Amino acid sequence: PLHTSIGFGMYLICQLFGSVISLAFISPVVLAPLGSAGLIFNVLFSRLFLGTRITMYDWSGTLLIVVGCAIVSTFGSGTPEDKQTIEDLIRLFSRPTFIAYFTVQGLIVLFLFLLIKYLEYGLGPLAARRRKTTEYVGVLYAVLGGTVASETLLLTKSWVELLIVSVLERENQFHGYFSFCVLAVLCFTVFLQLYSLNRGLHYALPVLVVPLFYTLYTVLSLANSIIYLDQSDLYSLPDLICIAIGVGVIVGGVWMLRAGQMPGGGGGGGRQGRR
Repeated sequence: PLHTSIGFGMYLICQLFGSVISLAFISPVVLAPLGSAGLIFNVLFSRLFLGTRITMYDWSGTLLIVVGCAIVSTFGSGTPEDKQTIEDLIRLFSRPTFIAYFTVQGLIVLFLFLLIKYLEYGLGPLAARRRKTTEYVGVLYAVLGGTVASETLLLTKSWVELLIVSVLERENQFHGYFSFCVLAVLCFTVFLQLYSLNRGLHYALPVLVVPLFYTLYTVLSLANSIIYLDQSDLYSLPDLICIAIGVGVIVGGVWMLRAGQMPGGGGGGGRQGRR
């Protein structure tokens, strides 16, 4: 539909000219939680455009997620990073810890995608009327999209830094195949992120899909940055405890939103079946 194309076009433009420019100045760990502020507008516009009934569960859950993301951002920001050259990126990407971590994450993404397609294949006319089945597919798409979005943020940060060094320091970093491989993978993750979010919203309500998406996006952006930049020794035990508390608050907020969509929870979940 035209309105869907316009909406995703606006989202893509905001990501390109908003997040990309921001990554030139701040860490992904700080930028990712800032997106949680959009959850407030998610609740408001879900009411205005979809007629979803917003309850205290929704408001409380949204507030918890915003607070949790703020805690994670505050204690997970670490120290300022130096601008990276292509040689720095190759060194970081070739570390055994990085390879093992992102291989596991890549396998999880592949498993989620295959599982979703298997479930979608079984959603015939009768199965489509089973609310829980379709909602689970929406949740899985949100998890998949949030995971891929965290990878997109990291790849975007890497490519933006190469661009900054090339332009401002007049040292061309786009020689050899590695920088263009990063760009190719970045384009793929952007597409998969948008596809997953779009499909997730087809199966479940925005007040459930968007918070789950941002939760995985925020938490994994922190983990990805720590592993990628090898910064695990920069965080003290109190910092790690506060980060864990922030993650717990975020998860609690997601469960609050989920409770608002349960039968008897006062949410607008009953609208889901009327598509």
